[in-house]
Amino acid sequence: MISKPIIILILAIIFVLLLILGIYKTTPNYILNSNTQIINIGVPLALTGKMASFGDKIKNGFDLAAEEINVQSKIKINLIYEDTKGDNKEAINIVQNFIDTKNIKIISGLVLSSEVLAVMPIINEKQVLLFNTISSSDEISKEDFVFRTRETSRIHAKQALDFFIDKNINNILILAANATNGLSYANNFLVYCKDKNIICNLENYNSDEKEFSSLITKLKDKKYKNIYLSATSGQDGSQIVKQMIENNYFPLILGTPVLDSKEFYDLTKDYNNLYITLPDFNYENKIANDFIAKYKLKYNEDPSIFSANAYDAIYLIKDAVIFCNSFENTQCIKNYLLTVNYEGVEGKIRFDENGDVVKKVVIKNLKDGKFVN
Repeated sequence: MISKPIIILILAIIFVLLLILGIYKTTPNYILNSNTQIINIGVPLALTGKMASFGDKIKNGFDLAAEEINVQSKIKINLIYEDTKGDNKEAINIVQNFIDTKNIKIISGLVLSSEVLAVMPIINEKQVLLFNTISSSDEISKEDFVFRTRETSRIHAKQALDFFIDKNINNILILAANATNGLSYANNFLVYCKDKNIICNLENYNSDEKEFSSLITKLKDKKYKNIYLSATSGQDGSQIVKQMIENNYFPLILGTPVLDSKEFYDLTKDYNNLYITLPDFNYENKIANDFIAKYKLKYNEDPSIFSANAYDAIYLIKDAVIFCNSFENTQCIKNYLLTVNYEGVEGKIRFDENGDVVKKVVIKNLKDGKFVN
């Protein structure tokens, strides 16, 4: 018979081996005691590369909300940032590491729709909650454990076509980037064109290009006067419009929300025949006014809609954790979010059965370097 000391020694050796192999995790994703609950949130975000301008705005919103919560609440938000560079493979590796190594149960971040779609198999397999604040592809709606405070491209495309119809325009060129988000808007717009018997032609371009003069000459020769511009970011969108100005070509342009960026304003501020679809931001909302004031004080600039989306997302996560009294029960958190009616920066926030936010979308016009009602 094996003596008791030997049994204890064997168990101790097994325990040490498990720790070394990482099978037994001693650090949970939250630490609970009578005073403080520390919540680790994994944030894979494009902080360098061409999507960094969006990543920075989102990070600002996340940080502002977390700082407020950490001062006001017993819950402490710990945001763990990793740079995806806007690359799908980087996003997959980071998300996998968050889940397998850091035992993260909630992830909030990712900029491109293609990044979100790339990590979806991991998210669903592990039943980790992903809270996204910017990606708009309709394909994301199919996923169980994804919520987003950003509207789908479908909603924006419908509002965009209604804008053209209201102006009695029935011949439109769709100029779309060959990327997941650009094609999502374009494909939805095409569907609505067919439903309304509107003539819509599609022209694609590579968003990595910087020279669009031959494309613009082609559009100008074909005398397209009305364009739905579905860009990947403010970078490629601004280059297209800037080169249209240089080629003395001034069609009416209606763009997607990615054009709402400083880089776009800086290069296109003299183009007045330009519109965009954006969420209906109510500046008379006290929560919105307070957010704008705090954001300007901290960052010395105006917030974008993506900053507001990120800010609301952190507060929604905090409320869900409090309701479920757990950070690990992602099924409870999911069910809570599906029933929530939250008063946020952009007004009342609720989610449909797919986890997609329900918001009103409006048209804004570029005036003096900013989009206004």
